[in-house]
Amino acid sequence: MKVSFYIKLFLAFIIFSILVLGFVSYLFDNFYSFYDDKQDKQISQNVLKQQEDKFLSYLKKYDEKLLLVHSIIPEFKNQNEIINFIENTLFEDKNILTFKIVSLDSKETLKLYNEKNTKLLRDYNLKNLFSKVYFKEMRTLKYKEVLYHCDEDNSKTINFIIRNKDDFYILKIDLENLIQGLSSDFSKKVLILDPKGIFLNDSNLTSFDEEEFLSKKVYINENKYFTFFIKKKDKLKKDFIEEYHKSIIISGFLIAFFIAIIFSVIISRLNKSIEEDNKKLDLNIKEKYLKLSENQEIMDNHIMFIRIDKNGFITKVSRAFCYFLGFSEAELIGHDYKILIHKDIKNLGRMVKNRLNEKIFNLNEIKGAKKDGEVFWLDLLIEVIIENEQIDCYNIICTDRTNNSTFAPKTKQFSSHIS
Repeated sequence: MKVSFYIKLFLAFIIFSILVLGFVSYLFDNFYSFYDDKQDKQISQNVLKQQEDKFLSYLKKYDEKLLLVHSIIPEFKNQNEIINFIENTLFEDKNILTFKIVSLDSKETLKLYNEKNTKLLRDYNLKNLFSKVYFKEMRTLKYKEVLYHCDEDNSKTINFIIRNKDDFYILKIDLENLIQGLSSDFSKKVLILDPKGIFLNDSNLTSFDEEEFLSKKVYINENKYFTFFIKKKDKLKKDFIEEYHKSIIISGFLIAFFIAIIFSVIISRLNKSIEEDNKKLDLNIKEKYLKLSENQEIMDNHIMFIRIDKNGFITKVSRAFCYFLGFSEAELIGHDYKILIHKDIKNLGRMVKNRLNEKIFNLNEIKGAKKDGEVFWLDLLIEVIIENEQIDCYNIICTDRTNNSTFAPKTKQFSSHIS
């Protein structure tokens, strides 16, 4: 039993409505949590970005101080002048814990402690840093290049190291104040993980589910970074929203059912009208195609036409021209056009080239030879076909001038001209 178009259309509308309602149901069910998550994510990303900027700004401040030290110390004449400068100027900043000068052979030549910050244990003995892991990185530094290294003993300190011509300058910076500021700036707490995998502002936290946090990596070197974490908001669901959601789905299905009936009737009627118009149009196209085919057949049988590509080879020829020449179509296609030109005509190619800018032009009384050797004269109407600003081919319509009454004197004049 064949199902009518109306029934098919109605069923299609019902299926479409179910799919739409299912999709809307999914969106509605997750709308509040999705919107809340989106807002929370945007806020968290803004917080992380601000904290990143604050952290990098803090590092940049001590970069500038280190560069200042690098530019001034070489001008001092002795170590006492260096000590006075460091203690009276640099150590005014309580976040600077120590200052060191280390020779290229890894030996400490000067070590100063900031007396205004007593967090570090004092060890005034000058040591050899060759066994330190970070000294290998120090040795690769270029002049005025800066290296950041987190202290092995204290995760809340970072060493700023700059290469001089003959030694290294090292500032040990306390991050405690920075970490406290980053932790308390916003209502959402930011956890800070150092490059060694230790949380700087929550020492009791040893493991956590990363899917519950948004994170941002803040690079201090090419392969070293601190990671900032911020907890995502917990998802909440409310009963009254779920009930409201169910009522919306039921109402939507009933509305979709009636709309499907109405549109199915309207489209079914329109479809019948379109089918009738298509049948008429199809019949009209067939009639025009038959007439066009008939006209092409007439032209092929009665008009002498030939197409030559840009290299001079024949690509198409009408039956009328084949009959006139005594050749079959297969004998001409793919051959050079010169097989049709009489040997007396030597400058036809030049004549064509001289008139290419005209696109369509005439060449009169061109002498040729048929397959059996009989001589003929033609008037040529040549159309130059251009594609992509280059010559693609030549379309040529030929008119037989052999039996023209005025032909003889013109032929004589033309022959004397080409010789």
